[in-house]
Parts: sequence; structure tokens; C-alpha cells
Amino acid sequence: MRWRFILICGLALSGVACGDDEEQVPEPQPQAQAPQTPPPAAPPEPEPEPEPEPLSGRFFTVQVGAFLNPGSANGLRDRLADQGLPVWTTDQQVGGRLFHRVRVGAASTGSEARRLSEILVESYGVPIWLALVISLESVPAGAVEATQAVVAGAN
Repeated sequence: MRWRFILICGLALSGVACGDDEEQVPEPQPQAQAPQTPPPAAPPEPEPEPEPEPLSGRFFTVQVGAFLNPGSANGLRDRLADQGLPVWTTDQQVGGRLFHRVRVGAASTGSEARRLSEILVESYGVPIWLALVISLESVPAGAVEATQAVVAGAN
């Protein structure tokens, strides 16, 4: 009988030691966390380009044609003038031949002249090249202001 008592006590102790009487507590399951994405950063604003210093006494123009026939030069000039562009013609003797050049605008900086040339190519599809104007005497009055208005209107 003693061994029964020992057996019963041993079973009772093993039950208490193993936690049979205690309530099982489930282990917390790891929760899936949604990936946290940082809020999109605002793109940095480009810093404005500094205004280039105007060239004193020199201006740039965009030449869109040079013709031996003055009628061809005047026809192109009139078509572009009808579009509201500051266009003008000038004559130049080259290699013993008189060329009638068609030019658009007058800009005090190279960057302004390049922007005008981009507008002319995009909007009118005319071939262009930049030219330096030494004397403003050949440029019609108001061409500089009209060029600035065309360039500002396209931005």
C-alpha cells in the first residue's frame, strides 16, 4: 500500500509540476505588419538660373533665310510678320553677290536668342542660325521689346 501512496503522490506532483491544472495561455502570434513606406518626398525645385549679363553694344538675332531674290525674302518676312513675330530684312554683299537676309528678333543675350530659335523651330519649322548684330541701326525700332515678349509668352 505504501507504493500506491507513493505512486499517487508522484502522479499528483507531476501533474502540478507540468501544469495540468493551469490554463494554457497561447503564445502571441507575430502580427504581419504592413510595410511602411515613407511619404513621397517632394521633388526639389530647380534653382532659377541667374540672368546673364547683357552684352553691351551687341545683340543677337535669329536668321531664318538668305535669298538672292528680294521677293523671296520679302515673302518669308511677310508670312512671319503675319504671325506676330518681330521680323526684318537686311542686305549683305557676300562674294560679289547681294543676299537678302530674313531675321527674327533682336536679343541682348545669347540664351534669349537660343530660346527664340527654339520657339521658331518648334512652332514654325523654319531652319535657323544665330547671328550677331553689331549695329542696332539695321534692327527696326521695337524689335528688342517684341523679342522679349515672344520669349516671355512661350514660357
